[in-house]
Amino acid sequence: MIQKRGRFIIFGICLILFLFGINFIYAEEIGIEIDNNYAINGEVDFVVTLYDDNKQKIDGEVEYSIKNYYKELAYSGKATSGEKINYKLSENAFQGPWEISVIYNNIEKKEIFNVGELKKVDVKIEGDNLIVKNTGNIPYDNNIVIFIGENDQTARMYLDVGETKIIHLTAPSGKYKVKVSIDGMDNNDIIFNDVSLTGNVIGIERVIEGNFFERYPLLSLFLISILFLSIFIFFSKNKKKVKKR
Repeated sequence: MIQKRGRFIIFGICLILFLFGINFIYAEEIGIEIDNNYAINGEVDFVVTLYDDNKQKIDGEVEYSIKNYYKELAYSGKATSGEKINYKLSENAFQGPWEISVIYNNIEKKEIFNVGELKKVDVKIEGDNLIVKNTGNIPYDNNIVIFIGENDQTARMYLDVGETKIIHLTAPSGKYKVKVSIDGMDNNDIIFNDVSLTGNVIGIERVIEGNFFERYPLLSLFLISILFLSIFIFFSKNKKKVKKR
């Protein structure tokens, strides 16, 4: 009877080890393979693989995080060992080295990939306004040439990352072909057909957005100075009158 129980116990232990033995295989190493170490077209592909102490690939789920140049968390997620991950950078992704960090149990692995310079602006027309936005990751400082029909105007454009500027287009009433040529970019000719414009002459005008103080900072400062000076003079005169009494 005792022998039967002993055999039964041994059999049970063996069965448990067989069914759950995979849990006793722990990763001893994490590998991160980055296909395009220099991010191309705003994308980076990488594979995370777990290895045992014999350098053999094993299964498992890992947590990973992606941090930008300033060590700020850009994305986090989970992946299985050997899975290929495609990460698309956000618009205006900071230029410089980014970090992929992977944690599995108590093991951590980090690798670096680089985000290069991206000079890019988006151009669109709303009504008679030309809207230019810097969608790259570096300041844009170039000329743009605006053709209204056969006439052209050149505007110097400086845009911080993410900044938008508006240019008002004028021409004698009618519909025009508007072409925008952007220096420093591939495929730099952007064409808009049948743009309705009004005005006396063909030209462009910078549109300054914001309230009065934002549009005219120097004039605002001058007016505020006059206001404070007037208040000071007013109180000074009243103070003298009080003393005389």
